[in-house]
This record gives sequence, C-alpha cells and structure tokens, in this order.
Amino acid sequence: ESIASDIKKYKKKIQTNRNNIFTAIDLVSNEINDVAKYLQSLNKTDENEHECNVKSILRIKKMNKKLTKKIGKGVVQENKLIYDSISKIGKSIKTCKSFNLSQNLDLNFIEFQDAVGKHEINTIISEHLFRNGRFEAGESF
Repeated sequence: ESIASDIKKYKKKIQTNRNNIFTAIDLVSNEINDVAKYLQSLNKTDENEHECNVKSILRIKKMNKKLTKKIGKGVVQENKLIYDSISKIGKSIKTCKSFNLSQNLDLNFIEFQDAVGKHEINTIISEHLFRNGRFEAGESF
C-alpha cells in the first residue's frame, strides 16, 4: 500500500515538474527572442559599433540574471523533491514484506517503456527483494 501511494506521489511530482520545465523553456525562448529583437534594433541605429557591443553585452547579462533568478533555484528544488520521492519508493520496497499486485499500479508515466517493459521492471524489483531476503514480496512480482 505504501509503495502504491509513493508511486502516485512521484507521478504527480513528475507531471508538475514537466509542466514547470515547459514553462521555463517558454520563458527562455521568449527571452532569447526579445534579446534577438533588441540586437536587431541596435543594428539599425546609427550608434557606433562599440556602443552597440556594450549595450548588447548588458542586455545579455540582464537576460541571464533574470533567467537565473526565475528558473535556477526552482529547478534545483524540484529535482530534490523528485529525488526524495524516488528515495521513498526505494525505502517502501525495502520494507515491503508482501505486495498485492491487484493494486494495479499505473507505471505508464515512466517513459522508458520501449527500452524496458513492465516484465523487466517486475523482474528487477523481485530480484532486489530476493537479494534482501524478502521472499514473499519477491514472489508477488
């Protein structure tokens, strides 16, 4: 039961993380487009090359600072939360004495299905449980 709830929590965190990553990518894309437009507008002015270079560098630094402030800490924090979720799943598996497969866990959010199928995942989990002496739980897989 604990494994199923930990996997559900992990699934929610992964989906939230994906949404936040897409938002961050959109933000980066928009900022790059804004800087590109700014640089193009500088090329159309009559200012000398040195002034254009200085303004370009300042605008790029401003973009970097803005993106680091908006995205940097959030990405690190979200990755820590996902790592914590994965750790909880591992701890739940370690303490599991038996596991009811009728819980019907939805592992479709794991995107390596083409490379590793559900059978392989179950085999890996059961081998881990057998190595740790959790024979009843291992037989469930």
